[in-house]
Amino acid sequence: MKQYLESRNGGNGPEENVHRRNGRGRSRGRQIISSDEEDNSYQADQDFQTEEDLTKEQNRLQVILKENEDLKNQIVSAMRSKPGTPVQNLTSLLKDLYECATRNSGKQARGIRYSEELKDLGTLLYLLSGKMTYEILSSNLPLPAVSTVRAKVHSSELAFEGEFRIKALKNYLQDRGYPMKVVLSEDGTRLVGKVMYHLSTNQVVGFVPKLTGNGIPELSSFPATSSTVMANYFQQNELSNYAYVIMAQPLSSKAPPFCVCVFGTINKFSADQVDLRWK
Repeated sequence: MKQYLESRNGGNGPEENVHRRNGRGRSRGRQIISSDEEDNSYQADQDFQTEEDLTKEQNRLQVILKENEDLKNQIVSAMRSKPGTPVQNLTSLLKDLYECATRNSGKQARGIRYSEELKDLGTLLYLLSGKMTYEILSSNLPLPAVSTVRAKVHSSELAFEGEFRIKALKNYLQDRGYPMKVVLSEDGTRLVGKVMYHLSTNQVVGFVPKLTGNGIPELSSFPATSSTVMANYFQQNELSNYAYVIMAQPLSSKAPPFCVCVFGTINKFSADQVDLRWK
């Protein structure tokens, strides 16, 4: 209350603006009532000096409420809700996170279970952000552990560099009831070149694969057969600095695209190679 009086009186303390007289005092535009029987507690009404001041205050509040309509609705809804009330009007993601946290509350680490949607979300965040960032996110959100996400990644179907995933595209369209017609598009995105060893395929990944006569990259171009062979890769091949991606867009409203093929390149090829790729 002291801070409230100071802010309304231009920073002056209540002892400079409130004069007690027989247990009652009066400040400009506001009545202050004190009582020794009630431990000198104060009670103030919301009068203003003039009608103009009141109008200005009302206009200011209206502007604030208009600019923050969504926030106001959320606050009002939260104040009206009671503990234990089911979560409503939330996005599916927030609802899944809330239900997962509620369902696993009080359980041991080995007893926690996650929905497939949250596992997919965790896998995406892990691949995009990396291990350290994901560990921070999972420690503050009900997301699967790093070991769970890595197990899902290793159990997923592998997409080899340069492979045209026609069968997977067909299954993708059939499972979702999309038309068996798509629009294909190609584009390259810049990346930072890096050479890595892929254990499950025994391949060296990161070099530019050679294109065949029909413009399609050669599969398994860099097998890791020996240290000498791998050393020659660095001397005889260029490091990829672009990811060339071929996407298929289903002919259905709001249908997400499907990645048909991706391979590393230096973004140098002829128009004939692109044309032959689809003949």
